[in-house]
Amino acid sequence: MLSNARMVRLALIAVLAAGCAVADEVSDEGDEAGDDMIGEADPSDAITEPLAAPAPGQLRVVQLNPYYAGRLAPYTTYANSCSATTECSVSGRSACTAVTQSGCYECIDHKCRQRNWETMTHAATLFAAIHADVIGIEELDPKWAPKIDQILEAKTGTVWEYRVSAQGIGGKGSGIGAYWRSDRVELVADAGTVDVDTLASNYIVRFKGLILRPAGSTKLFGFFSGKLVWGSSGDDEDRRLEAVRLRNWINSIMAKYPEAKARIVASDFNDTIGSPAYDVFESYDDGDAVKATSNAASPRDRIDYLMWADSGTGASQPGFVTARSDGRLGRSEYFGSDHRFVYGDARIP
Repeated sequence: MLSNARMVRLALIAVLAAGCAVADEVSDEGDEAGDDMIGEADPSDAITEPLAAPAPGQLRVVQLNPYYAGRLAPYTTYANSCSATTECSVSGRSACTAVTQSGCYECIDHKCRQRNWETMTHAATLFAAIHADVIGIEELDPKWAPKIDQILEAKTGTVWEYRVSAQGIGGKGSGIGAYWRSDRVELVADAGTVDVDTLASNYIVRFKGLILRPAGSTKLFGFFSGKLVWGSSGDDEDRRLEAVRLRNWINSIMAKYPEAKARIVASDFNDTIGSPAYDVFESYDDGDAVKATSNAASPRDRIDYLMWADSGTGASQPGFVTARSDGRLGRSEYFGSDHRFVYGDARIP
């Protein structure tokens, strides 16, 4: 939608102008986090007081790549270099040996990083402040999903539900999915996943789909989350082809629910505004957002998106309806991930 406005924003992106998370484990995400310095904060990103809940007929949706399920200390904080988690048992530190452990260290991105859930805890505090309703999430091995649910419920004081699906090398080790407030949103159907690519490493790249509705409403909508291929694992053409497969799959799912109008994509595209992958969804509304989201401590590139359409051909009207710090979307402050999250008030027609 609004092609002329997007052309203007291409120029803005060049002015505002990347990367993301790889691990030293079987879930290898491939998008190596660098040794970033924390830059000066943008005051407009700060939530100084809780936001009012969205208006009737709207839901506040979020795109979140939390960096390895958000289970670590901020990605800018780490100890010694490593090639395996066993190498983190030095200088009085303990290497993680079980999923239930906290305070131990894992070898992630060639650095020993503490598993203390600080990143997800900070994110959940922000979700409480913005009154988030639905969160699309990536880099989430399903084994961590219950812990994230516990953190969300503790910080927001409300019950959340979720659906997550595995992806990764051989189809496991990482994952994608969504969380939603059960007092605000109801599950209609789990649409499953689509494999948009299989990498040379046998990493299966997937997207997750759900059919949801506002609580007590008959208005259905589709919600789709996932990430496109990153770094040296793929190029612009690979991401374009993945985006084409994703859009075709979304259309096929939505065709089964003709009463559902809105379709919302929450994704780390690993590519910038105006890229071939982005242009596959050019007819969707992206909230006119341009702020960089990666690498989050001092971001340079916009690679995280919320996209909205009300038909297979795209958006016939603006889908995001509230002015925020970044067009009609908001960008989070730095909360520990190598990505900022983005959020917006989505129309549910």
